[in-house]
Amino acid sequence: MRARPCAGSGRASETETSYVSTRQRHGDSNFGSVTTTGKRDFSGTAYVEISGSFARVKVPNAMLPTIRGGDDGWFTVKDPFMNDREITGKIKLNALNKPKLRIDRVSGTLSLTGGFSEFNGQCSVQDVTKPKF
Repeated sequence: MRARPCAGSGRASETETSYVSTRQRHGDSNFGSVTTTGKRDFSGTAYVEISGSFARVKVPNAMLPTIRGGDDGWFTVKDPFMNDREITGKIKLNALNKPKLRIDRVSGTLSLTGGFSEFNGQCSVQDVTKPKF
């Protein structure tokens, strides 16, 4: 099985925590934290491996949650559907984050949507008969 790269861009959830301290006129101090969530843009590469009816995807690092499953960033495609035009399924990054996968086999576009992030990429075919170097 040879991994096919899919370069692209997306948006991922991020959390930022700021720590605050205040001093009252009479000398008392208060400390606290503020946590905000948002989305940030990223660019990266996903990789796809397909063998028969088995497929797995390595998602860009920016999409990986702190607590996750997978095998070094690789995730098996659950409930895969494959025909001449598309490949669809889901990947389970963790219990709450399960993006949907769609690969258009004609155009080579890949999308991962849902969960806490999204990614769109363009997959390229590597010709292993012609070395790059």
